[in-house]
Order: sequence, then C-alpha cells, then structure tokens
Amino acid sequence: MKVGSLFSGIGGLDLGLERAGFEIAWMCEINPYAREVLAQHWQDITIHKDITKLMDPEPVDVLVGGFPCQDISNSGKRAGIDGEKSGLWKEYARLIGLLRPRYVVVENVGALTRRGLDRVLGDLAKMRYDAEWISLRASDFCAPHQRERLFLVSYPSSTTGWMEEHRGSRQVRQSPGASQSEVLRQKDWAASTEGVRANSTDVSAKLEVGGVFGEGAREKLYAIERDCAEHGQGRVWSTEPDVCRMVDGFPGRVDQIKALGNAVVPQVAQFVGECVKVHAIKAGVWKEH
Repeated sequence: MKVGSLFSGIGGLDLGLERAGFEIAWMCEINPYAREVLAQHWQDITIHKDITKLMDPEPVDVLVGGFPCQDISNSGKRAGIDGEKSGLWKEYARLIGLLRPRYVVVENVGALTRRGLDRVLGDLAKMRYDAEWISLRASDFCAPHQRERLFLVSYPSSTTGWMEEHRGSRQVRQSPGASQSEVLRQKDWAASTEGVRANSTDVSAKLEVGGVFGEGAREKLYAIERDCAEHGQGRVWSTEPDVCRMVDGFPGRVDQIKALGNAVVPQVAQFVGECVKVHAIKAGVWKEH
C-alpha cells in the first residue's frame, strides 16, 4: 500500500512503515534540515515543502503524519489544536477529504486527548471515518526512555464491516452518528495508564480487545522484540551515549538535536504499521506493490 507522509520530520514514521511493508510515495516537510535528511535516505521520492500549498498530491492508500504538537504539549503554551502551529491539523484534515485514503495514521503527544482529540474525531466523523487510538511509549519497545505518543488510526466507516462485532471495545471508535461528547465521555483508557512501563509486558496487556490494536497485534509486538534481539538490543536497548548540548563549532548540531527530539521511534511506528496491515488484510484492501 502506498503512503503519503505529512509533517515527515526526519522520517521515523516512514521508516517504521517501510519495515512493515508499506511503500512511501511522497513526503511533505517544511524544515530545510529535515528535508536534507529525507532526501539522503529517500532519494527517488518527491518531497513537498509546504502542506498549505499541497493541492494535488498523488493519491495514496495511507496518509500518515504527526502534526505539530507545540500548542498541545504540556511543555508548550497549551493553546490547543487551534493554536498557530498545531492548527495545521486543518490542513491535514483538508488532505484527508481530498485524497480519501483507506487509512489515516495520526501521531501526536498524549496531551492531545485533552487539547484537541475531540476536534480530530469530529472532523474525521464529518468525513465518515471511524477511528481508534492507543498511547505507546518507546519504553514499551524496550528503549531506555519514555517518549509517550498517541497514535490514532482512522478508516472509512463503509469498509469496516468485519469489525462490527468489536464496536463495544474499550478502544473507542468514532462512528458517523456519534457526537463528540459521547466519544469524550469514553476516556482513552490507554492514555490514563500511570507509571513508567519498563518493557513490553505492560503494553501487551492493552492488546486484548478487537480492532486495529487487537487481534494479531501482540504477535507483531513480539516479532519486533525478536528483531531487536537479533540486532543486539535484547529486551533492553544498550545505553546511548550522552547527547552533548554544546553546539559551538558543530554546523547543524542544533538542527540535529531538534530533529531527533521530534522524531518518532521507528520500532513504534513499525508496530502501528503492522497492526494496520493486519486490519487491511482482513478488510480485503491490502495490496502489495
């Protein structure tokens, strides 16, 4: 399945989806340094510069991206999804309506559940898309840091017949007839989990319900763990060297640190991609390219 990537950064989401078997068709990233990184690793792919000027992109099966979190994050001004930067969600929604992809994958900080998830779900519902979401941390995949992120997967409601039996699961789906208030009364159960999850045992317990993050997801999680072990990471990744904060005399060092800080851990994105793939196969829409 072909993927269009918005707010691509340095490609953490895209690398993870490629590992899951998806094909990146094009990207969109406004930061010049990040575009240089993308151009180095995806040399034959068109990289658009500005989402607000992206009017006629190539049709894709999956639209993916982590729209800016600065106005949503607890570390920012908390202006919410209508803030100057996080307000770019409206451009993401515009392209969903334009392209009508089979799947939409949205990534953002966990605080989205308090500062914008209602807007995201409402916009998707107006376009007759269902949605479900889960909060995942890098530490769920044995990395030595948390980096908690919310991942939302959305799909046209007319293509989800095989999932009707799972409508009552705890992973809330936004149906076309549900109001935003009805959805919000059902808290994102995963995001409310307290404490630091040290390994995959905890996240595995969240994969017992139906849907994208249900049947088959646990096996995908274990497969990624095995892959980490084969590359010498084991159940706990080796400690990374300290990130030096001194930047004098190192061209691009500030950009590099910023890009790494914003990036999605590829193993987490791969897991989400594997879950979407299982869903697509069961829905009869997975096509190899």
